[in-house]
Amino acid sequence: MSPKSMWSKLSSGHRGWIALLITAPVVAGLVIGVKLTGLLQLLEWATYDQFFRLRPTEPIDERILIVTVDESDINYLEKWPIPDATLARLINILNQHQPVAIGLDLYRDLPVEPGHQAWLEVMKSTPNLIGVEKAVGRKVAPPHTLNQMEQVALTDLVVDADGKVRRVLLSYRTLGGTNDDSPLLRFGLGSKLALIYLEAKGITLESVDDHKKHYRLGKGIFTPFTGNDGGYVRTNSGGYQILLNYRGQEDRFHTVTLTKVLENQVDPQLIRDRLIFVGSIAASLNDEFYTPYSSRLSTTPQPTPGVVIHASLTSQMLSAAIDGRPLIRVWAEPWEWLWILFWSGIGATLHWGLLEINHHRKQIATRCTVGGLYIFLTGGVLVTGSYFAFLAGWWIPVIPPLVALSGSAIAITSYQILKLQQQRTELAHQKLTIEQEKIKAEAASQAKSQLLAKMSHELRTPLNAILGFTQIMSHSSQLSIEHEQYLDIINRSGEHLLELINDILDLSKIEAGMMLLYESSFDLYYLLDGLEETFKFQAAYKDLQLILHIAPDVPQYITADKKKLRVCLLNLLSNAIKFTQSGSVTLRVRLVNDEDGEMVRCGEKRAGGAGGAGGEEETMKTKETIPNSQFPIPNSQTTIHFEVEDTGCGITPKEIDSLFKDFFQTQIGQQSTEGTGLGLTITRSFAQLMGGEITVTSVPGEGTIFGFEIKVMPGKISEIISQPQQRVIGLESTQTRYRILVADDREENRTLLVKLLEPIGFEMREATNGKEAVALWETWQPHLIWMDTRMPVMDGLEATRIIRSREGSRGSWGDRDMGRWGDGEMGKHSQTTNNKQQTTICIIIALTASAFENKQEEILAAGSDDFVIKPCTNKVIFKKISQYLEVRYLYDNMSQFTTTSGKIDQITSNLKGASFFQKELSAMPSIWLIDLHQAALILDEELILKLIEQLPENKAPLAEALINLVNDFRFDLMYEYTQSVITGV
Repeated sequence: MSPKSMWSKLSSGHRGWIALLITAPVVAGLVIGVKLTGLLQLLEWATYDQFFRLRPTEPIDERILIVTVDESDINYLEKWPIPDATLARLINILNQHQPVAIGLDLYRDLPVEPGHQAWLEVMKSTPNLIGVEKAVGRKVAPPHTLNQMEQVALTDLVVDADGKVRRVLLSYRTLGGTNDDSPLLRFGLGSKLALIYLEAKGITLESVDDHKKHYRLGKGIFTPFTGNDGGYVRTNSGGYQILLNYRGQEDRFHTVTLTKVLENQVDPQLIRDRLIFVGSIAASLNDEFYTPYSSRLSTTPQPTPGVVIHASLTSQMLSAAIDGRPLIRVWAEPWEWLWILFWSGIGATLHWGLLEINHHRKQIATRCTVGGLYIFLTGGVLVTGSYFAFLAGWWIPVIPPLVALSGSAIAITSYQILKLQQQRTELAHQKLTIEQEKIKAEAASQAKSQLLAKMSHELRTPLNAILGFTQIMSHSSQLSIEHEQYLDIINRSGEHLLELINDILDLSKIEAGMMLLYESSFDLYYLLDGLEETFKFQAAYKDLQLILHIAPDVPQYITADKKKLRVCLLNLLSNAIKFTQSGSVTLRVRLVNDEDGEMVRCGEKRAGGAGGAGGEEETMKTKETIPNSQFPIPNSQTTIHFEVEDTGCGITPKEIDSLFKDFFQTQIGQQSTEGTGLGLTITRSFAQLMGGEITVTSVPGEGTIFGFEIKVMPGKISEIISQPQQRVIGLESTQTRYRILVADDREENRTLLVKLLEPIGFEMREATNGKEAVALWETWQPHLIWMDTRMPVMDGLEATRIIRSREGSRGSWGDRDMGRWGDGEMGKHSQTTNNKQQTTICIIIALTASAFENKQEEILAAGSDDFVIKPCTNKVIFKKISQYLEVRYLYDNMSQFTTTSGKIDQITSNLKGASFFQKELSAMPSIWLIDLHQAALILDEELILKLIEQLPENKAPLAEALINLVNDFRFDLMYEYTQSVITGV
C-alpha cells in the first residue's frame, strides 16, 4: 500500500471519528433539551404505563378489604348520600369483627338525616375510624368530630396532565388544625391507614436524612418525588409525593358490597385484623380516575375508583415495609443524561459503520448483520433492559435514549419527533373531545329513555280501560251488528295504538341496529282488508277515493313479519290521506318478476278493455298463467312490492333528501301540526330489515308515490286458521265461589276487572293502594290478588313483600306449592296442619303499565306468582285465573271464523272481502263478468244463480262467496265488486 493511499484512509477514518464525536453529544444535548421541554413526557408515561400492564400479575393483598358502594347499593338504600343512620350501622357491624382500622372514603362534612346523632356517637366511640377531607383545589371539610380527635386523612389524588394517577400524596400541610389556623400535617388516606397497621406491628417511621426527607419504614426507604423524576418534567411536587407502585386493579383486593355488610353476609375473617376501606365505585358518583392500566391503545380506557387507588398506596407501603417489595426508584438527572449520551453514541457509531459498509456494496451479508444488530439494540437491549429494571423497581427512561439513538443516525430526528409529538397531542385532544361528546350523547339518550318510559306508563293506563271495556261491551247480546262492527274497529284501533307505543319505545333499538324480525304465517288479504277498513272513514270524510289494487298472482298466505309490514303500510297510508285534499289514495300490491325484474301491475293484463274480443282473450290467458292464490306459494322466497300513491301536495326535491331523518317533517307537515316525524324513519328501517328498501318519487302539486319491497316465504295454512272463539259465561256448578281482590289506584282499572269477573261468578273486592290490599288480605283472605305495581301510599311490590312475610310467619310460605288455592288433591281451598291452623297461600299476580317494569326477576323476587303487562285481554285474565286457581269455565261458542280474507265488518258472517272478489273476478271472462254485473244491477236473482252454475269446479270458493251474497241480499256489493273489476278502478 502506498503512503498516499494509507494517509487517505487514515484521514477518512479520522473525519469519521470526528463526526461521531460531534454528532453523539450534539444529538444527546438536543434530546436532553427536548426532554426538559416536556415534549417527550407523554411518550415516556405511555411506555411506563405499558410496563405496568405487561408486569406479571401479583397476588391479592390479604391485609386489605374494600367495602364498595355501587349502583345496586344506591338502589338498595334508595337515597344518596348515605344516611347517617346507615353509616353508623355499617361502622358498628365492621367494628364487631375487630378490623385494624376503617378508612371512610366518603365526604361527611354535613349531617344526612336520619340518624345523625347515632353517627356522632359512633365517631366518638370508634378510635380506629378515619374520615377524609379535601385540602387541594375545591376544599371539603372533614367530619367535625373526627377532626377534633385527629382521625382525619386526605382524599386528594394527584392527576397527571394526561388524566392519569401515577403518584400519590403521603402527606400534605394544610391549614385548619384542631385549635387554630396554623399549618397541620395531614397524611393521605392510604398512608394513614398503612401507618396505623404498621404501628400495631411495632414499625414506625425513622428519619434517614432530614435534609433530603428520606425516611425508613420497616424494610423500605421512602424518598420524596421531585419535579423531574423519571419521565416527568417540571411537575408540581408539593407535599410529600411518591410514585405509586400499583399492585394491580380492583381485582387485587378482596371486595364486598355495602349491602352484603349491612345484611351480615360477609365472612368475619375477611374483616378481622385487616384494614377496611369504604368507598364508592359507582360510575354515577364520578369518583373514578384513569391509571396506567387504563389503556387507550385498543379499547375505551377503563377508570379506577378512587378508593382502589388509596388501597393501592396502603398495599405498597405495607409490602415495602414488611415484605421488602421494591418502591419505584429513579436515577438522578446527571445519570439520565449520561444514559442518553451513551445511546446517542451507540446510534452514531452504528450509523457511521453503516455508512462505511455502504462503500462495499457487495458485502450484503455484512450489511444485513449490522442492520439486524441495530434493530436488536434498539428494540431488544434498550426496551427489554428497561423493562427488567422496572421489574426490579427502577424507572429508567426509555424514550429519550431511543430518540437519541435514532437522532444520531438521522439529523432531522428532533424535528420529526417534535412534529409527531404535536400530532399525538392533537390526537389526544380529539379523543378527549369525542369522549365528551359521547358522554353528552349518552346523557341525552338516557333522558329520552326516561321520557319514553314515563310516556309509555301514562298511555298504557287509559288504554287498558279502553280495550278492556270494549271487550266487555262486545259480549252484550243487545248490540246491533253495526255496533258490533264499531266496537271491533275501536278494539283493533286500540290494539294498533298499543303497537305504535311499542314501536316508539323500539326506536332506540332501530338506532342501535338491534331490531329483529319476528316472522309468522298470516293471511295477507285479511291484513290488507283490515287496512282498508281502518282508513275508509278517514278517506270518506275528506271525499277521497281509497283504492286497493292487488295483482291476481299475489299469494294469499305468506310468512313474514306481520307487525312490521302492517306498521309500514299504516304509516304510508296515514301520510297519504293526511296530505291529500282531493282525488284518491291507492295501495297497489304486486309480485316482482324475478326473470326480468319488472313489476306486474294489477290491471295491466286487461288492456283489451271490457266487452271486446281482445280483452276476453287476454283475460283468459291471465287466468291460465296465474296460480290460485288461495294455495301456498311455491316453496321458495318471493318478493312482493307495495306501493302507495296519492294525488296530494307532493314533496319538493330538497325535502326528499331529508325525508327519512329522525323527527323531520316537510313544510306542509309542520303546518298540519300532526305527527312526530318518526313514521318514515321507522318504515324505512322496517323495510330494510325485511329485505327491501323504500323509494319515493314525487311531483309537487301532483302527488307522491312511496314503494317498498319485502322478501316473503310460503305461509303455513295450519298456523293461520284460528280455532273457534269461546266466551266465558260462568263457572261450572261444582266450582267454589272464589274470592278475588283487585288492588289498583285507577278506578277504571278496578271497575274493568270487577265488571269482567263478577258476572262470571267470582266474589270481588277492591283496594286503592297497597296498604288497603294488605288489610283486606288479612280480613277477607282472597284466593287471588290482581296487584298493580305502582300505587300511592304503598306500591304493589311492597304490599306483596308484606303479605309473603306474614304468610311466612304463619308457617305457610315455606312450601308455596303445598298450600295453594285450587281444585287439585293437594289444593282444595286450603291446607290444615295438625292443630287445624289454616295455611293457605294467596296467589298474587302483578299488573304493570310500564314497558320498563317487565323484569320478571324483580317482580317474582318480591313474591309475586306471575305478572301481566297492561293492557291485557280478557283471554289473558281468564287464562291466568284458570292456571293458578284451576277453575273450570262454562263457555258460549262465538261465531266461528278463520283469518282468511274478508272485510272486517263481515267477521260474524260468511261474506268474503273486496280483495277476494277483485282477485277472483279479474280472472273471469269479460262477457260472463258483464252479465253478472247487469244481473246485479236489476236484482235478477235467477240469472245470477244461473251464471254461478257456469263456474268450473276450481272456482268453487268464488261460487260459494257469490251465493252468500245472494243469500244475504247484498246485490249492492256484487254490483260494486264487478264494477270495480270491469272499470279497472
